[in-house]
Amino acid sequence: MKLEKCLTVVVAVAGALGAAGVTAPAALASCSQTSDTGIWVRSADSTMGHGVQGQVLVHSQNAGDCPAAGYVSGEGTMYMGVGGGTTGNWAEIGWQQIQNLGGPTWELFTEWGTNGQTSGEHLFTSGCAAVNTWTTFKVVLTDATNHLWAMQYACNGGGFTTHSTSNNLFYGYGWPEGEISHHSTNGPTYYDSYQSLIYKNRSDVWSTSWGSYACANDTAPISWDARSSSPSAYTTSTYSSGIC
Repeated sequence: MKLEKCLTVVVAVAGALGAAGVTAPAALASCSQTSDTGIWVRSADSTMGHGVQGQVLVHSQNAGDCPAAGYVSGEGTMYMGVGGGTTGNWAEIGWQQIQNLGGPTWELFTEWGTNGQTSGEHLFTSGCAAVNTWTTFKVVLTDATNHLWAMQYACNGGGFTTHSTSNNLFYGYGWPEGEISHHSTNGPTYYDSYQSLIYKNRSDVWSTSWGSYACANDTAPISWDARSSSPSAYTTSTYSSGIC
């Protein structure tokens, strides 16, 4: 989720909790559910193309100011910056950490939108959403005429499942990125790992790695950064310097 995006996660979670007789709280100012901070890394070798794929480690984050039931605290995703870095258009799929009365749980989600505004979003349970589990996420262009992007996932050696397909995002190309973000402003953590990173170019050919890396966006505290360990893997942690 980009900093400026208008999210609807709380509404979705509140509905799910409401069925169990629990009402999600209004977001605290220090746990905004309509903005986040984080680190977005992209392939520097890719010209804007047709897809991104990678394995993301489902990670436990410090809840910080987001301890109450219904709050989304952190998330890690594979992300397409559709149309480039200035359009505010995107499609993503990944994991979210959700705070509950008995502690955090993890679920998968898809989200997409235009001009910084959310057009669609789904939060769903999955066996892929377990801490220290590597889950493969993919965002890929499926309709070049209507600019539709599919959000897919795979885990435990299985094939890909398409969970969501966007509406028209107005561009049939974008930057391949990875995202780790957090909603708390008090002691947030941005631990995550990414591997087997590849992108799909405009000729619809998948690369063998991301090659080199570039910082797409960095709004995390200065003590956090990303470092690559190979052309197809990087981690985010408390680094004094790195990609961003």
